[in-house]
Amino acid sequence: MPPDERPRQRLLRSGGPSLSDAEVLAVLLGNGCREVCTLELAREILDEAGGVEGLIGIRPAALQRRGLGEAKAASVLAALELGRRLAHVEVPERHSLGRPGAVARYLVLRYAQRDQEVMGAIYLDTRHRLIAVSEFFRGYAEFRTMRSFVGRWL
Repeated sequence: MPPDERPRQRLLRSGGPSLSDAEVLAVLLGNGCREVCTLELAREILDEAGGVEGLIGIRPAALQRRGLGEAKAASVLAALELGRRLAHVEVPERHSLGRPGAVARYLVLRYAQRDQEVMGAIYLDTRHRLIAVSEFFRGYAEFRTMRSFVGRWL
């Protein structure tokens, strides 16, 4: 790939929206290995995860493979955590949760990393902005069963 067309250079020149999901992940991964280039590695990860939304609940073991060790897997998980925290900070102040899809996205971002089901309540003001979240119960089932239910509204 010509140097000026590589994802990192395009990101710096044109910004994030100019890159595909695989290219953004490839920038995050840095470099691949002799057998697999970073972009191919990123595409493989996204295919296995079912796209970017599948990365939300990905486990470290699912990331690690030839060309992607603990350090790179930790970088990807850290970036996902930053995104989750940013989304969590933005929702209460700026976005309305007036539609089921908005609530579902918020819940997936907040609870996708949990190993247990969580039952609770979301309290909204009259403009559908988040006031508080209460958790009443935590169970033993994995959240992935809940993600399929929530997926209808995403």
